[in-house]
Amino acid sequence: MHLPVVLHDPDPVGHLDLHASQRQHLVDRESAGDLAEAQDYWIRAGEIRGYDGEILRGLAVIALRTDRHGSAMQYLQDALLVNPNDDEAKGMLEELRRQSELRFAARRSDEES
Repeated sequence: MHLPVVLHDPDPVGHLDLHASQRQHLVDRESAGDLAEAQDYWIRAGEIRGYDGEILRGLAVIALRTDRHGSAMQYLQDALLVNPNDDEAKGMLEELRRQSELRFAARRSDEES
């Protein structure tokens, strides 16, 4: 039994160019206040290219801007699974955890008062 030979194009639909345009598209959509469209764009890119650290960080930024802190943390944790050396994701996640702890402490203090 012979399997067909499939030639692999390392960038079959211009993923590298698409990725560069994603960043600009995200900035444009955020400036226009259309975060849902920016999020859809990042998700489409992830489905085409695969969810790398940059795409996951982009989704985390959108989640933060829409007050979905839990989703943002998950995206950043996923980014670190993809690349444990992602210093940008580490920094963002550490800051998000710090802010979460401060919010939790503030709520606890309010409840005790």
